[in-house]
Amino acid sequence: MQLTIPVEFSKASIGVDTASIGVTVNRSSLKLDIADAEICGRRITCDVCTGDRNPDQPPLPGLEEARDALRLVADVKSIGVKKDKLRFSLSTARHSIDSEQFMDLCERAGTITIVDSIALNDVSDEPRHDDHEDVGPIPPEVIIRTKAAKPKKNFPAGLPEDVLRSRNFSFLAQYGLPQKAAETLEKKKWATVGECISFIVEHGESWVAQAGFSQKAADEIRSALARAKL
Repeated sequence: MQLTIPVEFSKASIGVDTASIGVTVNRSSLKLDIADAEICGRRITCDVCTGDRNPDQPPLPGLEEARDALRLVADVKSIGVKKDKLRFSLSTARHSIDSEQFMDLCERAGTITIVDSIALNDVSDEPRHDDHEDVGPIPPEVIIRTKAAKPKKNFPAGLPEDVLRSRNFSFLAQYGLPQKAAETLEKKKWATVGECISFIVEHGESWVAQAGFSQKAADEIRSALARAKL
């Protein structure tokens, strides 16, 4: 099977083990019976991208800029139904994606091309994160970006994890962490990137409060770690 759907991507999140992104579809583009049969309660293999990637067709409104497709194997636990829209969340394993490419999807128009679909009941009985109404599973530890970065910055290629963990915390400045913030944190909190990661793992969801950071500062740290592929 192959089903291509024009969509609007909303908030994206990346956790310790999973990543998810919200999706909105006009009901004129996806009939409810098809969504129920091929998407809801299923694990789908799909190509997601911003822009219209078919050169033989004129671009759809809002899809003028073509982007490279990202292959996902994602779970859809539920679908929210509105008068003129359907909403759901794609939840996938973090290790299977490019974090920066995944986050660049959020708040953009794009397409989802489904190439395979299987019922979740036929996949695994392992517990997953709790569902949230109309959005689907959201992992507890998240990086959230509500707007895509423009223009896109070129960050250094990721280094081996053991090398990154041993670097001074100010090293994250080249991955988007403000230089002054990096220097302050290095002096007052963590000497190395590894110390920061260990603190986040140890304190889980409460790490922001335990560190005494603002949400903005925490988001900057987590975004820099994601760009460094940690």
